[in-house]
Amino acid sequence: MSNPLDPAAIDAIAIATVLSGLPFDICCLHTWPERGTHGRCQLWAGHEGEHAVMFVRDGERRVRTWADAAPQQARDRVDYRSLPWARGFPLPAWHEGFGIDE
Repeated sequence: MSNPLDPAAIDAIAIATVLSGLPFDICCLHTWPERGTHGRCQLWAGHEGEHAVMFVRDGERRVRTWADAAPQQARDRVDYRSLPWARGFPLPAWHEGFGIDE
């Protein structure tokens, strides 16, 4: 998938945004359909492959991954270290289990 903008124009927009002092959002905009904004993908904007969001189930960190084409076929996994997280090691988007379901 190619970007219609010239790379120099993209760089100029990014630099202008940073210099403006306004908040700069670097996360992917896709969300897990069942969680809305709480299930927003926590990977870098423009990442390749599946989307991912970290959450906690019964005290254990997990990652839910899904593809744009089939979000209903999401997978939960515990190996999340190799994903391109946008802000280092993210905070869980929600908690499940132990009577604290959100």
